[in-house]
Amino acid sequence: LDQWFLKTEALATAAIDAVETGALRFIPENWNSVYLDWLKNIQDWCISRQIWWGHQLPVWYAADGSFYVGESESAVRTCHAIPSNTPLTQETDVLDTWFTAALWPFSSLGWPNKTQDLRDFYPSDVLVTGFDIIFFWVARMVMLGLALLDEIPFREVYVTGLVRDQKGQKMSKSKGNTLDPLDLIEGISLEDLIKKRTASLLNTQLKAQIEAETRAEFPEGIAAHGTDALRMTFCSLATTSRDIHFDMQRLKSYSHFCNKIWNAARYIFLEIEKTDLKSDCVLELPSSNLTTLPESWIMHRLSNLIQTCEKHFKQYRFDLLIQNLYDFLWNDFCDWYLELAKVGMAMQTKPNTEKQLIRHILIYVFTTFLKLLHPIAPFITESIWCEITQIISGSQTSTSILEMPYPKKKILTTFQKKQNRPCWNFNNG
Repeated sequence: LDQWFLKTEALATAAIDAVETGALRFIPENWNSVYLDWLKNIQDWCISRQIWWGHQLPVWYAADGSFYVGESESAVRTCHAIPSNTPLTQETDVLDTWFTAALWPFSSLGWPNKTQDLRDFYPSDVLVTGFDIIFFWVARMVMLGLALLDEIPFREVYVTGLVRDQKGQKMSKSKGNTLDPLDLIEGISLEDLIKKRTASLLNTQLKAQIEAETRAEFPEGIAAHGTDALRMTFCSLATTSRDIHFDMQRLKSYSHFCNKIWNAARYIFLEIEKTDLKSDCVLELPSSNLTTLPESWIMHRLSNLIQTCEKHFKQYRFDLLIQNLYDFLWNDFCDWYLELAKVGMAMQTKPNTEKQLIRHILIYVFTTFLKLLHPIAPFITESIWCEITQIISGSQTSTSILEMPYPKKKILTTFQKKQNRPCWNFNNG
């Protein structure tokens, strides 16, 4: 059976250069070797498939067996001066699925037409993908992007691990070991979960085993945990490992973390109503010098957190990012500063201006934390932010946290220079 091949040597050379010159970067960098090893040992690519779905190859045959390749039949006739009364038959084979997929970064933007979307969005910044399709898909997108547009389709490739079940097996509907994210968010009864897990089995003889395992693992079904808790859970699992072992206990932990944020917010709502600051001033960096150690300390910790978040975002270490945010809110803010602030504001001997400054710092630190957390947990942060701005404005109108700039450490640097006090780490005694 005749097949169609694509010569790949020149395509591979350009794709190799993209990584070796630093134009394309893999994160983590160890995946460079997988990409380069495949390209340096590449064979010509068989791009024809004998299946009934897909894009037909742009090849037309004449009755004498000669063939012509072109963009369309009319283009072939024009290029080769074939009369309209000479019959041509298009090849019935279709393009390899990975060939079609390799065109996705630019064909989805209107290519081969020079559309505004193509000018605006090609190349993109980041591709997020699994390591199992680096050579199937990623390398081929790079090859065809360079060949057809003379530019790489993306500048960074963030490679994630594969989500596996508690036994370490790859999750698959045919194995009956999947967890639907919507069920983790909204919850599902045990019986409905069993029906879902046994509906698409390749081996129906496993149905009884999967049902028994599901009843043992989820005796009461799955409770609702919310979208933000799930997003934070996956961030915490986004290590540099090849495998992600999903952990329901971790999901529960981040669900409790959401409750912790809400509890802190309720106290903040009350303090905003007590402040004498006007309008959005309560959300801005305090201009007064700090005279108390707790306020200096929490601002120092917040400054460190902002710097840490910037670093982890740049390095794609979302696991370390969410851990630092978790530790700051739970330990630094709630366990220490919130309690110290309560004591400070309850002291009868403390001047009202100092109490207002403590209240201002309390609100500022919490709202800055919401901005830092927002990319990971957009729903709870948006909800709390809207309520805060409604209380401040005294009306039902609110602004979105999306309109706020992401916190920068340099903003706090100027503030810290005004303080001439040592910073003490409460957690270390």
